[in-house]
Amino acid sequence: MSIRSSGYSQEEDKLLCEVYMDISQDPIKGAYQSSDVFWSRMMKGYENGRKTTWCERTKRSVQSRIQTIEKATKKLHACIRQCVNRRPSGASNNDIFNQAKIMLSEDPQFKTDDDDEIMSRSSSQRPSGVKKSKMKRKLDDQSSTVIKTLEEGNKQLMEQLKKTSAERIHHMETQKQNLAVKEENKILLCDLSSIQDPNVRAYIQAQQIQIISKRNAESQDQQALSQTSPFGQYFTDLSGSGTDFPDY
Repeated sequence: MSIRSSGYSQEEDKLLCEVYMDISQDPIKGAYQSSDVFWSRMMKGYENGRKTTWCERTKRSVQSRIQTIEKATKKLHACIRQCVNRRPSGASNNDIFNQAKIMLSEDPQFKTDDDDEIMSRSSSQRPSGVKKSKMKRKLDDQSSTVIKTLEEGNKQLMEQLKKTSAERIHHMETQKQNLAVKEENKILLCDLSSIQDPNVRAYIQAQQIQIISKRNAESQDQQALSQTSPFGQYFTDLSGSGTDFPDY
């Protein structure tokens, strides 16, 4: 991808992209070289590959041209993000990349016809098994990262909704239990002697007996549970009974 400006031909742009990718993808020096070394290698690669009929370029001119190409690359990245946001069902990363190129081609300032040729030429010069050009790898990685982020965000949203639903159900159950206890307390506090109707008095009394029996059973269950606890024996012997410790 490149922006055509006066003085730089299409072939020069291709060469600059190829040299830039070769130097950036150098497995030994790619990530461990100073700016001066990088641009010196750029100039050397450009001079070795340029035709004799081309104009001579200074380091500053080459730097400016690469920066212009990088701006165009960022523009393509923005188009990819737009395509990802409206990603149709079943679309692959290559489909998204092609859609982004079509979107970018609608801008008269940019031309993308030479992207695949640049990257295919760069790949053909590399040993088998080496990844494709840095430019295409960055685009594919960014597309995959955005898609993964969207999927992860959707997963977190679903988990949060499930958690919120469970908390809401627990809160409703707690409120229901509290309301039932209040109603039972009203029945237990009811004065049977103040009830004139014998049928109503007998009904309330039966309710009181039922509530008391239920609470006694619940209390016994809790005591049995505490006794079966692996720490129960330590609490029952704290007074010294059954041990060599004196009574407190």
